[in-house]
Amino acid sequence: MTLYQYIKSTYGDGTGFLFRDLPDNMKTGATLSQISRLVKNGKLVRLRKGTYSVPSKNGLYIMPRKNKIKKASSMSPQKRILYAKLKENGAFWSGRMDPVGSMNDKDDDILIEKGLLNLEFEDMHFLFDAYPAKKIRDYWKKNLVPQDDRYGIINRLLGILFFNIKDIDKYIASHA
Repeated sequence: MTLYQYIKSTYGDGTGFLFRDLPDNMKTGATLSQISRLVKNGKLVRLRKGTYSVPSKNGLYIMPRKNKIKKASSMSPQKRILYAKLKENGAFWSGRMDPVGSMNDKDDDILIEKGLLNLEFEDMHFLFDAYPAKKIRDYWKKNLVPQDDRYGIINRLLGILFFNIKDIDKYIASHA
């Protein structure tokens, strides 16, 4: 297996990796030279010093966290892309969520809510790629529709455009 094949199979497209996270037998000057050639050939992208990635189809890259305790990510690639898009849009100003740490249902709810409230409509497909439409609709109906006085316009747009609700005002009135 070549270095490029190893990197692609281990990290995937668009996910950054640190040179220091490679296996010890690969941390050589020759490997660094190979990585430099792969960057020059366009097979890898240098994100910053010591951090590289296989090019992503959508242009988004997930940066690795620099921490000494390595945790396996349970986030699917679609959720990682959604998280990156939301972070790019400023949805996580406090930095509370850790995309490398373990995900739970509460974090899923946070991603869904942030997606519904912060994504541009042309980027909404990132949310629907990461979660089933039924889960998104159920969350919307349970948490955002009852707050219609706060989210009135966005509730109507979401209901009509993404959940195919014909009489949106009647629907909101019955669930508010």
